[in-house]
Amino acid sequence: MTDDQKRTFDAIYTLRSAAWNSSDARRDAEWRVALGLWTALAALTGILLGKESTVRFSAAIKYGGVALVAFLVYFHALFTHGLQEANRFDRDPANRYDDFIEREFLTTECPSLIDDEWKHLRDRRKKRLGSTIFSNYSHRFQILVTLLFGLCLIGVLLSK
Repeated sequence: MTDDQKRTFDAIYTLRSAAWNSSDARRDAEWRVALGLWTALAALTGILLGKESTVRFSAAIKYGGVALVAFLVYFHALFTHGLQEANRFDRDPANRYDDFIEREFLTTECPSLIDDEWKHLRDRRKKRLGSTIFSNYSHRFQILVTLLFGLCLIGVLLSK
């Protein structure tokens, strides 16, 4: 590899790493928010379950709680959708940089590194480029867990 090629490779790899690290940091923050929301829903459910059975809530409190849970689930779905779009904004350039590195350096300098497994991973990555909130398991899982905790809270509220 010539010095110019090495500098180009380093520059492209640095750009690729920056884009990927931005997406990765956002994903970490996303999970922290989800865990915080789940903790709050579980704690509220636990507090309500711990109250004596003589405590009764009015219909307004019950339906207000149901509306709050519906809002939280909806808000979490919007939040994860927005994060997925932002992650895609970072992942797409990272994937293009990967393609450039493969095309310009691996195929010419190290063709032995491109084997069937590499091609399989590349094809899977390209398939995920068009993923939506309904096809991304991470976002789908978070929304379903939020819905589960919300339904538990609704069940406790309506039983009191």
